[in-house]
Order: sequence, then C-alpha cells, then structure tokens
Amino acid sequence: EIMRVKEYNMKVAAERKKVEQKQRSNMYHQARLEAELNKKRHLEQERKAANQIFGYYDEDQPKSSNRPSTSGHKRQDKAGDLSNNKKNIQYQKKAYNREPMRSDRPASGMISKHPGS
Repeated sequence: EIMRVKEYNMKVAAERKKVEQKQRSNMYHQARLEAELNKKRHLEQERKAANQIFGYYDEDQPKSSNRPSTSGHKRQDKAGDLSNNKKNIQYQKKAYNREPMRSDRPASGMISKHPGS
C-alpha cells in the first residue's frame, strides 16, 4: 500500500514538473517577445522624434501641424542638384561649387591684389 502511494506521488510530481517546465519556457519566450516588441517600439519612437526635431520628410507619416510644411523637403537641394543651386546663392558661394583651380586662371579668392609684390 505504501509503495503504491509513493509511486503515485512520484508520477504526480513528474507531471507537475513537466507542466512547470513548460510554463517556465513559455514565460521565457513571452519575455523575449515582449523585449523585442519594446525595442521595436522604442526605435520607432526614437525615429519619429528625430524626424520631428530635424524636420526630415517622412513619407508614411501624415504631415504634423506643429512644424512648417514638409512638402518643400522633397525638393530640397541635394549637393549635386545644380538646377536648384541657381536660386541658392549661398550654396554657390561655397568653395566646392567653384571650378577647380587651373594654372592659367586661379580661383577668385586666390587672385592677388598687387601683382609682383
């Protein structure tokens, strides 16, 4: 009789152990999943905040009303887009937009006012 009870208890304990192990692994996977989601959400929020601070054009975002219209950001002049630079005088003044220096014609900044001095 005592042996039968012991066997039964051991069987129950083994089953309970199995169930607890499964629950533990589920908790572990749940925690991993939650961490992944939190990381994704955090990165998304960070990206949105950066876009709002720096005013980048974000295609999938509706235009937010608390900053100036973003429609101009699509046409923003990039550093090789010469059609826009005609209007952008400040850009034209920059050194890298000048012609490269040639020996017969020095760059405008390099011309000496007093030749032969």
